[in-house]
Amino acid sequence: MSNGLKTTFLIHAPVSLLFGIVFYFFPGTWANLVNWTPFDENITRLLGAAVLAIGMMSWFAYRAESWQEVRVPVLFEIVFTVSGSLIGLYAYFFSGAPLFIWVPIAVMVIFGVLWIYFYRQETS
Repeated sequence: MSNGLKTTFLIHAPVSLLFGIVFYFFPGTWANLVNWTPFDENITRLLGAAVLAIGMMSWFAYRAESWQEVRVPVLFEIVFTVSGSLIGLYAYFFSGAPLFIWVPIAVMVIFGVLWIYFYRQETS
């Protein structure tokens, strides 16, 4: 596994954990801060649990030794970041999502590009 991929996992873990903690433990505070309406506390907490799990997956992948150990997590991340970016764009343009949606879109696009790059690098 390349050093670049390892570094990506190392950076991705705390970023995901931070978002996950906010969504899981402070869903109402987050929704008010970014003016997100309508808001469902339970769905936001469920999203937080998923993002916390993704952050932990990145931490475990960072500690892995070989490409074979992280191949599936990288594929998962590609699907998650691409589909998450697309739904974020849809939410902004068609569902009235607040301006803050550009923050998670930007984060997902950046990581999506990195995951795709490293997947192509490792499989070529």
